[in-house]
Amino acid sequence: MSTHTFCFSHSSRRMDFTRATLNFLTRRYAAPDRLRNLPPLADLPSEHNPDFIGNITIWDWSGNLTTLPVQRHFLAKTYKAQHATIWRDKLLVCGTAFLEIYPLTGPFEKPEQVITHPWFSGAHTVFVDELGRFVVSCSAPDALLFFRPDGTLADAWRIPAALYGRNYDLSRSDDLRAHYIGNDQQAGHINCGAPAPDGCYLCSLLIPGAVGLFDRQGGYRELTTGYVGCHGARPLGPHGFYFSDSCNGLIVEMDWNGRVRRRFQLNSGWLHDVLHLGDGLYLCALSDHNTIELWDTIHGTMAWRLSGESYGATTQFISAITP
Repeated sequence: MSTHTFCFSHSSRRMDFTRATLNFLTRRYAAPDRLRNLPPLADLPSEHNPDFIGNITIWDWSGNLTTLPVQRHFLAKTYKAQHATIWRDKLLVCGTAFLEIYPLTGPFEKPEQVITHPWFSGAHTVFVDELGRFVVSCSAPDALLFFRPDGTLADAWRIPAALYGRNYDLSRSDDLRAHYIGNDQQAGHINCGAPAPDGCYLCSLLIPGAVGLFDRQGGYRELTTGYVGCHGARPLGPHGFYFSDSCNGLIVEMDWNGRVRRRFQLNSGWLHDVLHLGDGLYLCALSDHNTIELWDTIHGTMAWRLSGESYGATTQFISAITP
């Protein structure tokens, strides 16, 4: 097994997990007219929870299933850091309204570059695609944003209104950082946008519980739906993709036609994110237990568990780099 470097995000927010159930979320978004008669965009306030912050931890792991990861860095942030990943010799930290870039070796007091845009609002994840662009999933515009390394916006793709409903017709200059489109006004609540084979991008949508695929021209097709609350869709090589059925504590693997290949059950009422490391090994963020766990899903055994209590109230998104 190869060595890995992990990045974990930890939220200071103590979730009310009675509001994170399948029944609650289904009822919350069930009204067929919920996107009608919305207030004007200019009347929407900025994001309303500035008191919540999200910290980042970085760990090294030998690949030995009997050995715990070793913490390399703890980044205490003053904003809500959602996700972090490593690109070349840089650390990318995705906040809800901007992307910070640091040298991987630190120091981490001041970023060497900050990237933002009027649509950079409600951001969840950052990935780097085959063109070297930073791909950021943003729930406020329900879009994937593509940034060149110099910080300029290369493109932005919204999920299709024909499938998920129309809320606001946006221009690129509409500032959603100042006028935040909240969860109940969003069409899909996109929460992940991972590069996939053939220049495509796989995304998960919490509200309809859908996983969809953007092609390299921005065309979209839905692969599956009905997994309300889902997170973290990522490709599983040529075989298909996987995601976290968060409310049900399930890792779900599907082929590219949306047929279930395999499910694996964890003891979790909010499985926020999962990451496949190869050979059936999954790194899992169990927010309701505030733990990171490594599971061998072939043999049904847990290799190890890390508590997140020292870093925040709940665990969130994860990433891994193999040197």
